[in-house]
Amino acid sequence: MEKIYQLLPKIISFIQSPSFQRFFTFVKGFFILITFLMIGAIIYFLCKTTYLKYYFLEDLIEFLSFKSFAGRKKMKRWKKVKKWISSKRESDLKVAIIEANRLLYECLEERGIKGRDILEKLENVSSKLLPLDVFEKIKKAFEVYKNIIEDPSFKISQKEAKKIINDYERVLKELGFLE
Repeated sequence: MEKIYQLLPKIISFIQSPSFQRFFTFVKGFFILITFLMIGAIIYFLCKTTYLKYYFLEDLIEFLSFKSFAGRKKMKRWKKVKKWISSKRESDLKVAIIEANRLLYECLEERGIKGRDILEKLENVSSKLLPLDVFEKIKKAFEVYKNIIEDPSFKISQKEAKKIINDYERVLKELGFLE
């Protein structure tokens, strides 16, 4: 025990010595540099990944705009459908119908409505939520969709395509997916 008491002042004087302090300054500088590099790497990777977007910005945007973030994405997709339907090219009209059908399917899927395709899913929706005439229009629109998918040479006029897109829009609005 006495040796420890004799050794303690020597250890303290070594730690306070200028040679050890110079060495320790170098070590401190090295670790400060490593710290800044790590902070820089964290900031870089947070900016490059979507982590902040998913866990912070989406909630902030929803809170400030009083609209769901997913709803905003659906509205952007719907605007694309509207853009395609205003085109005169038949391929754009077909893409608009396919995308409208996909959007409706995804919306029904998000709500947990069971069914193999849109018709089965809409049959499982209460008739209070979806009037029968709207269901019949979507049934016809789905037949056109199937024809587009199965037969690439299927012809569709702009007037008919606009009518189908309006039917999809009405269903999406009736079910509360679009504003």
